[in-house]
Amino acid sequence: MTHVGTVLGATGTIVALTPARCLLLAWRGHGPRLPVYLALAVAGQTGLFLIASAVVDRSRPTIPHLDEAPPTSSFPSGHTAAAVALACGLALGLARTRHRHGFAALIWFLAVTLPLFVLVSRLYRGMHWPSDVAASVVFTLVWLLLLRGILLPRDGPGGTPRVRP
Repeated sequence: MTHVGTVLGATGTIVALTPARCLLLAWRGHGPRLPVYLALAVAGQTGLFLIASAVVDRSRPTIPHLDEAPPTSSFPSGHTAAAVALACGLALGLARTRHRHGFAALIWFLAVTLPLFVLVSRLYRGMHWPSDVAASVVFTLVWLLLLRGILLPRDGPGGTPRVRP
């Protein structure tokens, strides 16, 4: 089961799902900003992950690993950050542009449970320390919120989205 969690947050999975989600959003009439936001959310997270893993050279936990360790350091968890960027990025973007979306509850449920499943899987498989996955969640959420504020701003104090159907 934890292998599935690892695959869901793997680079190949995220690289395949991100353009598919962006194309689906554009096809469903969400305008250009939301697909661009989602693409930049995932790409920017990857850049932040690479910088952080180059700066912080942390060994993986000294317990048996159920996966082969990638060449990057234990800090931060790229799988967790990628899952947060895609799932939460989609939910945050839709919340800003389509605040009355019919599937909002399902989207938010997946935005929380998918990254959590990936996070727990990576911990269980011995690939990260708890602080590795926690840092990944924090830095990715900060990145998503900053990017959303720039690309999907609100009009004014009333809070109506600038991006409209």
